[in-house]
Amino acid sequence: MPLASPLQERAAWTEVLAKVPLGEMTALFPAAPESQDLTWASAVAETVGTLRKTLGAGGYTLAAGAEALAGLDDPARWSQLARLEELYLETLEAWGLADGESAKQGAAREATLPEGVKQVKVFAVADAPPLFGVWLRHVSEKVPRASLYRLRPRGGLGSMKSGCPAS
Repeated sequence: MPLASPLQERAAWTEVLAKVPLGEMTALFPAAPESQDLTWASAVAETVGTLRKTLGAGGYTLAAGAEALAGLDDPARWSQLARLEELYLETLEAWGLADGESAKQGAAREATLPEGVKQVKVFAVADAPPLFGVWLRHVSEKVPRASLYRLRPRGGLGSMKSGCPAS
């Protein structure tokens, strides 16, 4: 299934938000807009889409956020965000498109490497997104010689193997 472009993703969010019964989403939208038109839906689509991409960089979905925050931080709101995400994914699927964040998360978990790769070394990655850690963890299960090298305070390189400091 082809990946949705950013414009297609925004259109899917916009369609979901234009059609969703806001009366069922009062935790998320306590004050309904004057008009649930495309202007409103598109503006909210940008916000929700950005939130989903931010969570996606960490390997999370809105549904995972709802699950992780259950009982802690406004669970009804997160539950409704997860429902919107479900409708968004259903919309893309109906259009014959795949979601980019889901594809990235799947690729990180699969950690597919070219045939014959026996060693992976990653050097000095500054502020790598958490999803990179997911990929590296899965790569280290497939390639025993996967190493991450980081800069030490005194300027040298230190090795970390499989996420643990090397001896």
